[in-house]
Amino acid sequence: MMRANFLGSSFFSVALLGLVAACGGEGASIGTTNNEIAHAVGDVMGSADESLSRSTVTSSAVSALAGGSCYSASYSSCSSNERTVTYDQCVFGPLTLSGEVKFVFSAGSSCTINNTSDSIRRVPNFELVGRSGGKVGVVTYNPTTSGQTITKTGTSIYSYQVSGVRRYFENSSGTRTVDIGVSTTSAIQISGTTRATRQLTGGTLLVTDNLDGSSVSLTPDSLRWTAGCSCATSGSWIGQKTDASGVVQDFVVTLSGCGKAEVTVGADVASLTLERCVAL
Repeated sequence: MMRANFLGSSFFSVALLGLVAACGGEGASIGTTNNEIAHAVGDVMGSADESLSRSTVTSSAVSALAGGSCYSASYSSCSSNERTVTYDQCVFGPLTLSGEVKFVFSAGSSCTINNTSDSIRRVPNFELVGRSGGKVGVVTYNPTTSGQTITKTGTSIYSYQVSGVRRYFENSSGTRTVDIGVSTTSAIQISGTTRATRQLTGGTLLVTDNLDGSSVSLTPDSLRWTAGCSCATSGSWIGQKTDASGVVQDFVVTLSGCGKAEVTVGADVASLTLERCVAL
């Protein structure tokens, strides 16, 4: 096992940095459902970047919470077309991180995605527990088939599909107050081999609130990266939100810089920082 070389970019989903207070303090808010949906979008972009930033997933592609340290984590070498970063009771102040994220490569790829039809499936399975007992988790519904999969379909062109990624928060009483499922109903297209040239177009992302029955369908519109950010810094995710009673509202996440987003739901507009999207 190799020790991971953690850089200053954010690795975890569910807006973990924004939930630090909720895990470790009393009476802290974890934000609205609309915020969590926007953070899910940020995680989709950050996870794509993580998988594509290196043709081989190396320790430098794996990173801890911005400003944090997790030197007890270990990152495996390539074995049977898999690599795994393991978090063994990593401590961030009052927070403890346990679990793993596995990268499963297509057969014969030798843990690379250099050739057409090569793929990589990212499989998160970890929890962050606060001093007061609050818990944030990111898991897949079925770790043998679900995750975030990128497949090379041509020269500098990739297909991106998300299947069964679940994000949740439980308070100190064990009540789950956030429970969101993320998937694609049609594949998103990625072009560009570097952050400076990367774009997302087409496809549909579905974010479902498992608690209140609402759902949001979003399509990337002119999403473009810049060299210094783990997510797109311009463009929008455009779609609609349908609540449990069938009421439909426009839902737009507009990016205006690294991690800077404006969330518009119907006539309501709010600014938000996507913690999964950080300067590199």
